[in-house]
Amino acid sequence: MGPRNADYGAREGPGRLRDVEDIEVCECSGQDLEWHGYIHEAAHAVAAVDNDIRFECIYLYAEGAGPSVNGGLSRVTAEAKMPSEDPATWVLPDTATSFRFCAAGTLAEEQLIGHGMYGAYDKDVEYWLKGAGRLGAITAAEFHALIGGSADDVAASIMAWASCNEERIERLAAHLATLSRPTEVSYDEVVSLVGRN
Repeated sequence: MGPRNADYGAREGPGRLRDVEDIEVCECSGQDLEWHGYIHEAAHAVAAVDNDIRFECIYLYAEGAGPSVNGGLSRVTAEAKMPSEDPATWVLPDTATSFRFCAAGTLAEEQLIGHGMYGAYDKDVEYWLKGAGRLGAITAAEFHALIGGSADDVAASIMAWASCNEERIERLAAHLATLSRPTEVSYDEVVSLVGRN
């Protein structure tokens, strides 16, 4: 797999992860795309639990009611709702740990399904960068300092974590898929379902 086609700030390379590709929306649709959403949010939630990042709930939108993404081509199925609208409250002070939480969604999709949802990584990392106070251009060295290592090494570590925690992520994703929407699953319910690592 080659490098992805966009980055953050300078729009060249520092935020790119070598082994991550986006899928086209048309390649996965319907239930397959929903499963991506469940895996994605379950991985965020399990990573949050494992990294002591508190969230309020995983919110599952009613069918077709989630925020529009990818230029209106698809809608968000679910999302981790944080205690504050300000991402700095969970990104800082430990940007490396919060990045693991942020990138876990797409990288778990890569590891467990073989590809990630189009645009999901970009959206998650842009929100994380906002929380880190990095809205403008960022060099590769600055990005690597924020995430605690080279992008490729950190991605490999997160993907290895996803592989080791596949059963927990899939158990939560399967649970999310059984629920009538709209609904939410609280942080404490997630801990009860997946335990702590």
